[in-house]
Parts: sequence; C-alpha cells; structure tokens
Amino acid sequence: MTEQYPPGEFEKENHSEFFTAKGERVRSKSELLISEQLCKHGIPYRYEKTIELLEWNRVIVCRPDFTVMNRRTGKIYLYEHFGRMDDFMYVENSMRKLDLYEKNGYLLGKNLIITRETIASPLNIQKVDSYIKEFLL
Repeated sequence: MTEQYPPGEFEKENHSEFFTAKGERVRSKSELLISEQLCKHGIPYRYEKTIELLEWNRVIVCRPDFTVMNRRTGKIYLYEHFGRMDDFMYVENSMRKLDLYEKNGYLLGKNLIITRETIASPLNIQKVDSYIKEFLL
C-alpha cells in the first residue's frame, strides 16, 4: 500500500475539483465520500493505482477506483464505484470492466467490492459503511 505510482490523468473536459483529505484529486463527489468513509474507519487505500490484467494473452492496464486493504488480515480488495449507471455507454464500459476483473479472478464478495448509483438512486453512505464493516474491518 506504500508503492509509488503516477496519478491517473483527467480528461480535458473534466473540471471536477474534488480533493480528498490525503490531497488526491478524485473524479466525483461520490468518490470523495467513499474516500472519507475509508479514512474515517482507518482503511488503507490507494486511489486509481494501476494493475495489469490479462485478456486473451494481452496485458490491459486498469485503474480501479480504490485498492483497499483489510486492516486485520492484510487482504487486498478492488473497490469500484459505478456512478453513472443511467448512461448506456457508461454501463457498457462498466460491464466490460467487470468481465475483465472476473477473468482475472476478481470476484464480487471475494476480492471485489462494488457500489453504484443513478440520478434517481444516489450513493448510500450506509451501504458503503456496511461494505467496509463486512470486508475491511
């Protein structure tokens, strides 16, 4: 969890100004809230730390939203927040990402945590806390 890595790049049209307590720029208010909850519970995490995954013998570099560690066991989880689930293209890309994770052994409830939201159903912090308590404490 201490390995240095370059931060992810932001698209030119992304003008978000959300910064975590650790000084990291995140892409959304929801990612900021997730970061705050992880910090509140003392959960070590890395934001958009690169991992290499295989697809058809080709290396794909991916940046999960958070790489988190269970404080007690040291077990590493990927934590993805899917924040625009009412956008068809976003959902298509998210499904491809989930398929890639599964092909590489990242399975929901085993070593992958997912939250999601739409405009009508925003991020629920109590659910984030439930996942933190279930998997990371």
